[in-house]
Amino acid sequence: MRTRMYVYKAEESKEEDEEEVEEEDEEEAEEEEEKRRIAQKQQLEMEVEGKREREKMQQEQKELVVWLAARKKREVAEAEMLEEQLLLLALASARKAGEEVNRGR
Repeated sequence: MRTRMYVYKAEESKEEDEEEVEEEDEEEAEEEEEKRRIAQKQQLEMEVEGKREREKMQQEQKELVVWLAARKKREVAEAEMLEEQLLLLALASARKAGEEVNRGR
């Protein structure tokens, strides 16, 4: 009778140990899954941040190109205006020289 009781207790203890092991395995699996999800989330966040940085750089490059084009356009307009002023000065100078020649005759 005592032997049966020891066998029963041993089996009961064995079942409890197996249940504990199963619970610990489940907890470890859940922890590993949580770690995997966290790592995946961090990876995704890094990818999103990288994409934002690339988009920001592209936008800045576009703005720089627009600014440079506007600057070049202004410089060309200023150069054309200066050229026109030089031509007008040359014309005025030639006219004045012509008037002085005509007066001298």
